[in-house]
Amino acid sequence: MVPAAGPAGAAASDPTAIERGAAIYREGTCPVCHHWEGQGNRRGPDLTDDDWLHGDGSPTAVRKAIETGFRHGAGRRFRGKYEMWPLGGMELADRDVGALSAYVWSLHRRRRAADTLTREVVSRIAFGAGADQDFWEAPPGSNRRRQQGIYTSQRFGPPGRRLQVILLDTRYDRGPLWRVSPDEAPNREVQGMGPYLPNDHARARMLSEEQWHWLEERLRQPADLRLLVTSIPAVMEFTGWESWANMPLERQRLIDLIRDTRASGVLLLSGDTPWSEISRLDGEISYPLWDITSSSLNQRGAGIGPNRHRVGRPITAPNFGYMEIDWTEADPAIRIELRSVSNRSLLRQTVRLSTLQAR
Repeated sequence: MVPAAGPAGAAASDPTAIERGAAIYREGTCPVCHHWEGQGNRRGPDLTDDDWLHGDGSPTAVRKAIETGFRHGAGRRFRGKYEMWPLGGMELADRDVGALSAYVWSLHRRRRAADTLTREVVSRIAFGAGADQDFWEAPPGSNRRRQQGIYTSQRFGPPGRRLQVILLDTRYDRGPLWRVSPDEAPNREVQGMGPYLPNDHARARMLSEEQWHWLEERLRQPADLRLLVTSIPAVMEFTGWESWANMPLERQRLIDLIRDTRASGVLLLSGDTPWSEISRLDGEISYPLWDITSSSLNQRGAGIGPNRHRVGRPITAPNFGYMEIDWTEADPAIRIELRSVSNRSLLRQTVRLSTLQAR
């Protein structure tokens, strides 16, 4: 879509206007009806999808909808469910209206860009964690600079060979971690365990509600193999190190979401522990839930904590993860390895795509 000519179109292509519009959106009344990132809720429609209820979705039409609002009965769907006061009931200068319009229009563009399918078939993937890196220099125009958290996703390849990569942000909105007492910490260290305690409070959270909503949408998208990347282990049982087990209710919510969306082909990739290993969880969803933990790239691990879901042996030497997908086979083989810095195989596991099908 090309921005329309005129002030609305000019603002829609101005990064400064979009950034200002994002602040107006989040500090104003907009999230009440359209959610924090525009995904919509029971009060208002999704602003990031392909279906515009008012106008043709051009920058000019978006601005007009914001300026005039609409009464019950307006729009092509929902039987008049939605109503909005002019300017959302806010007092906005003309410049602010242009900025808000630009941001709302950009929500649609950003979602389309984030879900662009490439024709390229991906069959080799390398991954790792614990690189002791300060910053990965995301470009100034990256969507991750504009949202609350750096989660993102991408899909590659045609149907039958479609790979989806989902990157979660388990730090931005995470609640506080509970620690053991200083006296108990040395006893934990002897067992290879870290200083954290499980937080089973009902309000303890790993992801924001916005990210949970976003993740559900991604898991419902068509894909044959999904790499769900989380910076901390999800399947590994409680070890005292950073992991989903520190917030057991959130961990169960993640498992339940995979099950309830009937998302096939999920493999978890994780890191951050002082050792690497492969874990397998059975009985929670209709297929085994594998978690490949690779950590760290340039630091040697210490003790090894307990994990009843462990498959094979754990690794403390610096390593990285490597995966090959043979899409040419009738039942594609996913060959997973943890490799040393000299590219020597340390641990191997082969998973057939047929064993990752939801029922």
